[in-house]
Amino acid sequence: MENLFKLSDLSVEAIKEILVEAEEFANGRKWDGVKGKKIANLFFEPSTRTHYRFIVAVQNLGMITKNFN
Repeated sequence: MENLFKLSDLSVEAIKEILVEAEEFANGRKWDGVKGKKIANLFFEPSTRTHYRFIVAVQNLGMITKNFN
C-alpha cells in the first residue's frame, strides 16, 4: 500500500492505471477483497443521510457494519 500526498508523486503510467481501474469499477467491476470484513463507523455529528450512505456503501462491498452513535 502506498501513501499519496500529491499528484506529482505518481508517474504518468500509475495515473493511467488508476483511471483504467476506476472506469472498470464505474462499469460494474466488483472487488471482494473486503468481503466478510467488519467495519466500525463512528459518527460524531448527527447526519442521518451520511450515516445511511456509509451503511449502504459498506454493505455494497460485502462488509459487515457496526455503528456507534
